[in-house]
Amino acid sequence: MLADAHDRIQEQGFTPHVSLVDAFRTETSRLVDFARMLPEATPLFLADTVGCRTPDEVRGRLSALETRGIDLSRIGVHFHDDIGVATANVLAAADAGVGYADVSVASLGERAGNPALEEVVASAYLSQGNTFGIDRTGLIPVCTAVLEALGETVGDRKAILGETVTTHESGIHTEAMLAEPSTFEPFDPDDFGGSRTLLFGEQTGESSAAALLDRIGIDADPAEFLALLREQGPLTRDEASTLARRRFD
Repeated sequence: MLADAHDRIQEQGFTPHVSLVDAFRTETSRLVDFARMLPEATPLFLADTVGCRTPDEVRGRLSALETRGIDLSRIGVHFHDDIGVATANVLAAADAGVGYADVSVASLGERAGNPALEEVVASAYLSQGNTFGIDRTGLIPVCTAVLEALGETVGDRKAILGETVTTHESGIHTEAMLAEPSTFEPFDPDDFGGSRTLLFGEQTGESSAAALLDRIGIDADPAEFLALLREQGPLTRDEASTLARRRFD
């Protein structure tokens, strides 16, 4: 039936993509049979339908297919995030040499969702400089636009897209971030079209207040400035800088 359906699709001038449900819990020999049944040019997607496999298991299965003569460049993968490793599974599959992977913005999909586009791209870029041909500088704005168009939201702590991921308020964080942003960030949000936010308020320490004053070239008592920040905060860096100039210049 699969072969007949494949031929029928080609006869109509389309390129078939074949997806095998629950492939990562299917015997390797069965997957090899399906792969050999289809022309080499046909992409064959292997689904971890219930999201139960880990990166090591993914590597093992793909290695077993390659050992049996299957060209991994024609293989695609489709993962679910039920145990929280969908993105890691895609990266493992890509490293093994697969040619395709299903992803979705912000993991949108059934149950726990699918591998997050933004996580896959950011991770590959940071570790290998690879963006899979995607314009990384538009990554966050495009994902945000997609979520808005769909009426979807993500949690504040959602990797890459969450509001608090690149927001820093505690004293030790803001002081360090003023000097060297990489101290408490794995990536520069600007690399992916995002931005960082430094907040000054209740959690600000005197050293952070002093660092900001020094940064904007104002000679003032950090303790006095800190009292203002705690009274009027939380303020962004620009707002805090404006407050300092108004008060001490």
